Amino acid sequence: MIKIVRIIQIVLIAVILVFSYQLFKTYFEDKASAKRYENLQQQFKSESMSNKNEVRPQFSKLESINKDIVGWIQLNGTSLNYPVLQGKTNHDYLRKDFDHEKTRKGSIFMDYRNSIKTPNANTIIYGHHMGDNTMFNVLEKYLKQSYFDQHKDIQYDTKYGKYQLEVFSAYRTTTKDNYIQTDFKTPSEFQQFINNTKNKSEIQSKVQINAQDKVVTLSTCEDAYNQTSGRIVVVAKLVKIN
Repeated sequence: MIKIVRIIQIVLIAVILVFSYQLFKTYFEDKASAKRYENLQQQFKSESMSNKNEVRPQFSKLESINKDIVGWIQLNGTSLNYPVLQGKTNHDYLRKDFDHEKTRKGSIFMDYRNSIKTPNANTIIYGHHMGDNTMFNVLEKYLKQSYFDQHKDIQYDTKYGKYQLEVFSAYRTTTKDNYIQTDFKTPSEFQQFINNTKNKSEIQSKVQINAQDKVVTLSTCEDAYNQTSGRIVVVAKLVKIN
């Protein structure tokens, strides 16, 4: 009996040590990742482009770090201030940051089907819901009208243009919902998509939008701590800033 108790004690100690190691490992990895992003944020400066067909100056610098950096998304006054990457698949940056370092937070990344130079009807941008006020954690806050009222516009820059994202819908859904459709066969089909997006919204917005416009869909997991099919979606009208 004493031997059994001692074995159990040893097993428990081993479990505690492994768990503690994982906690410290995650902490230092997150801290290192945050520092890399902080350094990159300091390098990103908004500059006007001289020609719509040229790569904008700040992105020329970012491309030397990683050619897959195609945009930048920022919400003033919040922690949302990250490069947008685009890989050959939607798995490339799911668990890697812009520096190709492995991280549980991954990157903010654009759907591989989207065109950065000529935006599709619906541009999809993904990011993890971390629960620690990083990455796309801010999307959950958009489900509250009071938060939306104070954060109606998101700054969005790409290699070829400067935009404003005018949020008009925020809602909960699941992966069974095809909200990540990028192109539509007809204007009426896209208009129906817009109408459905408005109807699903948990907030009220006065943004006017029709089938001649383009939208950006921001997507993250609903649960920050467990993998489920639930998703939180924020959709905005894409408005070019001259």
